[in-house]
Amino acid sequence: MIDQLNSHAQIGVAVTVSKSGDDNVAPSDHNRYADEDQNELVSTVAAALGSEIKKIIYANNSGYSRFCCPLDEALVECILTKHSSVSQGKLTKFTLPPYGKYPFNKGRSKIGQLQTSTIESFFSALATNSGLDISLDKIRGDNGHHVVESAFKAFSRALRNLIDGTNTNNCTSSAFETMWGVKSDSYAQGLELQREGKLDRCTKETSILVHARLDGATKDDSVKVDTGIKTMDEFVSIMCKEACISMEVKCKGDLYVDDHHTSEDVAIAIGQIMNTALGTKAGLNRMWCAVGTYGGEISSCLQCHDYSIITIRIYLLKCNNSFRSRC
Repeated sequence: MIDQLNSHAQIGVAVTVSKSGDDNVAPSDHNRYADEDQNELVSTVAAALGSEIKKIIYANNSGYSRFCCPLDEALVECILTKHSSVSQGKLTKFTLPPYGKYPFNKGRSKIGQLQTSTIESFFSALATNSGLDISLDKIRGDNGHHVVESAFKAFSRALRNLIDGTNTNNCTSSAFETMWGVKSDSYAQGLELQREGKLDRCTKETSILVHARLDGATKDDSVKVDTGIKTMDEFVSIMCKEACISMEVKCKGDLYVDDHHTSEDVAIAIGQIMNTALGTKAGLNRMWCAVGTYGGEISSCLQCHDYSIITIRIYLLKCNNSFRSRC
């Protein structure tokens, strides 16, 4: 799990643990499954890690970072807050337990040889020694392993944003526009790739044609959607217009039964052609989130309190310097 910092925080982390009195014991003779006090060990590692992280984050002025990491069925939100006048941080929220649905109402007590009861101790010690307030909120998750991995990845991504001073909730800043906006070099390079996907898909219940072009389209006639379901037509149309994607969707389905097959098959087809349009996805290595409002107000993440007030957070892969685009 600590290795997620290497992959997702993009910082180099190496951890070596030695026990007093083991200096003359060969590595091959160590028993990694020995009956140890994992809570003490995990807390000690986290404290050392937090002390090193503190040296990095206090080199900039950004005081807030948030990231949500989807991992299969699991989704954990991490919020990091840095107070310049406070030397010690704290774990302000921790809702990961129970770790999965099984055993029933208990969740997993171990993931491999790691005792899940030590994970809270890890982040608590990490917060104290890094000077960060850490909030980890499990939005959903049935598999304990996925929940824990999502938490570590969310923390790593939030940490990277904090180091860079990137505010993922602000898509209107000059810095964002310079890097990702419609006048940026990365946006122009993305359009030059002329990425597109087209699919004819027939099943027993539906016949679908979907054609999408990632061309930066802004005209009203660049999106044509006819599925027979008014709500879905409007949803796909708004999505494409906001993403500046040209798309044609036609579907004839068994609506005389219900709209289940049509809505499902159209969504599958759009996913498949977007996968085709993005190609190998080489160079796509960053997730982002966007908050959209409809009806003039903002509701809670992943909840809909009223049909006219909806907030959607979308997790997309963003591109590195060699292959950036408005995905």
